[in-house]
Amino acid sequence: MGAVDAATLKLDNQKNGWKGVCISHHSNGMGLFDPTEAILRRLSHIREHTNDENTFLSAVWVEGERRDVRDQDIRAALKAAAAVLDYPHERGIPIKLVDTHSLRIGGANAMSLAGYSDKEIQKLGRWRSITFMDLEGGAFRDVTESVLAMDYNENVSEGAAAA
Repeated sequence: MGAVDAATLKLDNQKNGWKGVCISHHSNGMGLFDPTEAILRRLSHIREHTNDENTFLSAVWVEGERRDVRDQDIRAALKAAAAVLDYPHERGIPIKLVDTHSLRIGGANAMSLAGYSDKEIQKLGRWRSITFMDLEGGAFRDVTESVLAMDYNENVSEGAAAA
């Protein structure tokens, strides 16, 4: 889409109270999953419909009508996906517990599994403190260690046998 190495966003409306914070994203070269490419796609979509430089990245146009993706929309989509994936039965997670925070703590857990330090997770996740460590009453490291201890090949074989 473009030759962009990095993008910086200024966040004026963060619910965590950090107003006017700038965050930078660097290209990872992964096309659809590249954060800089995602920002370019958003900007391209917005510029197709308006030249107003104050338009939020949440703006979308559906059949020529401008709408904004809201936090309620993200919550509803997550809950719908969890219902389709049968989280209550398959994962033991009630739908009412699935929310946008699930993405944030899931990202922190994925970073931990990838070997990032607690400080790196805190910084990259924009956590004001080490609250991400309090997942399920301090079970963050337990979850990470449990996943690391899993025998992937054994789990894949069990899944294939059940299918």
